[in-house]
Amino acid sequence: LLTIFPAMVPFQPSAKATGLLACVATCALLAVIPLQNALQHNTSALGFALPATSHQAAGPSTNDVVVHALAAAQQQQQRKSAGTAWLLSANPLAVVAIVTALAFSATRSSSRSGRNGGFIQRRAVYNSFKRPGKEVITPYNGALPYPLPKNHWPGTRGYRTDSAPMDKHKKPKDARMTLSDIFDADAMLKFTLPQSFEEPAELNFENVKEVGSCTVSRGDEGLSISAPASPPAYVRPTIGYRLEQEKGPKRPPVEDEQYQKYFERRRSLVESVSKVGLSMKYDVISDRSSLLVLMRYITGELGKTLKIACMPGRSADLVKISKVPGSDALIFEALYQGKNLRAEKMPYRGRWMRSEVSNYGNYAPAWQRLATGDTKTCCYMVTGLKLIAGKRAGIPPKQYRFVEHTLGGLSFLTRTETHANLDGKSVELATRNWYHRENYTLLNAYTSMLLGGVDITGVAIHRSGKVTDVLDVTVEDILKRLPELKEAAEHRFGYLAKMIKQVKAAIEESSDDGPWVLQWHKDEVLLGKYQVPTKEEEEEKEMEVELDLEVDA
Repeated sequence: LLTIFPAMVPFQPSAKATGLLACVATCALLAVIPLQNALQHNTSALGFALPATSHQAAGPSTNDVVVHALAAAQQQQQRKSAGTAWLLSANPLAVVAIVTALAFSATRSSSRSGRNGGFIQRRAVYNSFKRPGKEVITPYNGALPYPLPKNHWPGTRGYRTDSAPMDKHKKPKDARMTLSDIFDADAMLKFTLPQSFEEPAELNFENVKEVGSCTVSRGDEGLSISAPASPPAYVRPTIGYRLEQEKGPKRPPVEDEQYQKYFERRRSLVESVSKVGLSMKYDVISDRSSLLVLMRYITGELGKTLKIACMPGRSADLVKISKVPGSDALIFEALYQGKNLRAEKMPYRGRWMRSEVSNYGNYAPAWQRLATGDTKTCCYMVTGLKLIAGKRAGIPPKQYRFVEHTLGGLSFLTRTETHANLDGKSVELATRNWYHRENYTLLNAYTSMLLGGVDITGVAIHRSGKVTDVLDVTVEDILKRLPELKEAAEHRFGYLAKMIKQVKAAIEESSDDGPWVLQWHKDEVLLGKYQVPTKEEEEEKEMEVELDLEVDA
């Protein structure tokens, strides 16, 4: 009754009283068992036989009625014994088990008056409310503070205690993308997005000629340049191979001096031109990447990307411009790096193995190894999948080609990277994710191949690193698919030539020796000095950013 109807009793018994009551009930039941057995076997509780009543005691003169009456009385006695055996089993172990279960249930019922009352503790609580004597678990490094510091944020699955927690609501700061900001008052030139294209600049693929090549490698001794280049042969692979994904890119330093040295260590254009023995008679000597950055600005693609990725009021250096001593040529070197928009952003905090996470890494080194015939250099994922190894198996030196062409009345010497050759034709290798294949447009492919004089572009289409298709793209294939693309590209080449002519004229009129920079800011490109900012300029920039934030709000 205490277990089934605890509210019917006027008081709550203690655990000791309940246990004592259970013991008394057990002894009473055990005492009843011999009496029940005696009724079944017609014996006393002490074991001797009871006197039997027989119909023969009446003598031979007893009639049949007495016999039948005695038989009926005996059957009734047997039915009573059977009923008693059904109510109380003759097995003592079963009775003890039933009574023990009832006693345990009653004890738990009586202990519910308090959370940890009685001799049975209902749950293990670690340092709950810092109560003395209730500490169940003591860690090896000592007691932990109460309450514990926050170590989990909603939405960050797979958290590990050996790595720093990351709040998904706290966005990391943007990477530094300018050495110093150019203000409107200090700008030498200002360019805006063209509303229409007036004068086209014709450029045919046959007019882009190769004039030299070189190999550039960096080791412990510094920069090493040798000429000519010796790219490996291109071997078109089959589909089904899996490529290793590299680790995510790193950001440039934040300090002024280290940020400037970061780009100085990566420049090798002037040294490679001198090593190959080319003249400086051209109007513009540039990397192909610097021309492609300006083309992306003209098409509006760059501005859209930067407005999505950058905070209001932020700027980005695009191209560094410097003079060649004793010549009228201008050196164009690309400063814009698209990887800085996503480098060291919100890291992956999912359930997958951290050793296999790349955080925006690419597959270019593994694809270059596979496309040059190396299918033996492999590594394995944590799941056992076989991969074509990337940088872990070594970094090959970079191969460059120099091409010359004329665009809008200006002569260009352009350096472009090459990865392989096929029967004397230059081959450039690239990878594209099948899920984002729309980012590789015909206009981007055409301008990249035309400005660099690339004969074949070997594109690997992959799905999460597995090669599903290999495309060998040529300029003829692009124009055959979309013939009007040539005219559209020439109109944009005309605006590019117009921008470079204005930059060249502004630098010639300037009395400074440079260098200068083309900087993007709010859909505009400004030409100004490339120099380390002063404290006054930094304070003025902070005030301008605050005003921009108020206007956007």
